[in-house]
Amino acid sequence: MKRNNILVIALLLCILATFTGCRNETIPENVIDTATFASFLTEAHLINSYDYIVVAAGRDSLGYRTGAAYDSLLAKYNLTQADYDTTLAYYMNHPKTLEDIYRRVTENLRDKLENMPKDENGADSTENSRNKNFQRRILIQ
Repeated sequence: MKRNNILVIALLLCILATFTGCRNETIPENVIDTATFASFLTEAHLINSYDYIVVAAGRDSLGYRTGAAYDSLLAKYNLTQADYDTTLAYYMNHPKTLEDIYRRVTENLRDKLENMPKDENGADSTENSRNKNFQRRILIQ
């Protein structure tokens, strides 16, 4: 009899765990949807890249233009810093969804790179930039 009670309790716990684990969690109202957040993050990473390139070229100090660019990006998406912070915190607690978002970001960035204008030799501007920086370093030495 005692063994049957333990089995019944174990079965009930398994059923309870299954139903609570499979419930659909509602996304809070102020969290940005995944598609919009992926687009936002794509542009944010482009801003970071631009800032890094400008600093590496010695034309600006880190962060000078980035702050204004982020403000413009938030305005473009009609978001506040609090909206962004809330969204990031939410998706950080949902790593599978965040992984899917970053998969989209990676695809977006790859598409942008593939669609960059090419010069007459078929090199895109990133290749030209690397070649020019390499040539500059060789000339300086």
